[in-house]
Amino acid sequence: MAALGTAFILRTWSIRFVADESRLLVCNFFRTWRFRWDEVEDIRLGRPMIGMPFGRVIHVLLRNGEVVILDITTMHWGFAFGGKAK
Repeated sequence: MAALGTAFILRTWSIRFVADESRLLVCNFFRTWRFRWDEVEDIRLGRPMIGMPFGRVIHVLLRNGEVVILDITTMHWGFAFGGKAK
């Protein structure tokens, strides 16, 4: 159980969204995506997901029609790290 708890906390700590001039990096809880800017159509603020009573989420819309939701928008809950913004 300790190993599972440690893995959960470490993965939660590594959730991030990085945008630079060459790419977009999305590290969600279960998966990491790397997109070139020519693959990204738009980044939009959206409504909360099921299970989130308040707040907003960020959607990355891709040119192929896929939508990626950023897990980093759920960090305001503050269960593990006090809800500090990254």
